[in-house]
Amino acid sequence: MEGIKKKYSMTEEMFKNAIGKEGFTIAEYKKKLADQIAISRIVEHEVKSKILITDNELDQYLSENKEIRKESDGFNISHVFFRKADNRQQVEAKAMDIYKKIKAGGNFSDTARQYSEDASAQSGGSLGFIKKSDMSKEFLDVLSKMKDGDVSEPFWSGNGIHILRLNERKEFKNPQELKEAVRQKLMDDKFIKEYRSWIKGLRERAYVEIKL
Repeated sequence: MEGIKKKYSMTEEMFKNAIGKEGFTIAEYKKKLADQIAISRIVEHEVKSKILITDNELDQYLSENKEIRKESDGFNISHVFFRKADNRQQVEAKAMDIYKKIKAGGNFSDTARQYSEDASAQSGGSLGFIKKSDMSKEFLDVLSKMKDGDVSEPFWSGNGIHILRLNERKEFKNPQELKEAVRQKLMDDKFIKEYRSWIKGLRERAYVEIKL
């Protein structure tokens, strides 16, 4: 918490008031942070640490996707995502409220972990590097107006509402940079797949234990 106060130049009183507005006491906020850290460490140990992209996998992907060498421009992005619902206005209001929290100084990654309705929430909303040719028009229209570090206002795609953070605009200058970006993309893809499988396994084991 000292790091948070230092980062946003907050006094102890300002910090207490800020978390009070969120409905937390100091003790409750400490527990929330501890729970988030514990969950992140478990995911790191059980999922991320076991993900490996071999050189053979990387070479095979590059061989099967030769166009990526020509279409190497893209974006490293994170998002907070809200699924479609029957009450469209309610989803929009919720997204705008979260956007305002971020703009008021809230940590984007922590906010994504807490509120995002997407598997990427556990990695702080990170979607990694995505090339332009893989992005929808809605994403490209928003990102074209952003600079590194910017956070977008909520916007709709075909799946729901997104709040984007542009971590970095990528333009690869040599083959090694491109290979490392592809490696990260494959790791991100594998993480989402393995994370969903891990969660499914936990639910199945919990169901068996309850029945027993």
